[in-house]
Amino acid sequence: MKSDGTILEAMIYYECLRKGIFDDIRINSIIKWGRSLVKNEIDVIGVKNNRSYFISVKMPAPELAP
Repeated sequence: MKSDGTILEAMIYYECLRKGIFDDIRINSIIKWGRSLVKNEIDVIGVKNNRSYFISVKMPAPELAP
């Protein structure tokens, strides 16, 4: 089963794609920094007019009623 965050990432990706907001768009991209072991995941990356837009999706856990 997918997490709520993953579903939200997909919704943002497909909505941007459907509306043609970006010239190029990627989802769940991994950036590796040279020969280092450091890497980062970017939820959604969009490019428009030679500018990059990095979108980080956060989905908080729902509060439980007492």
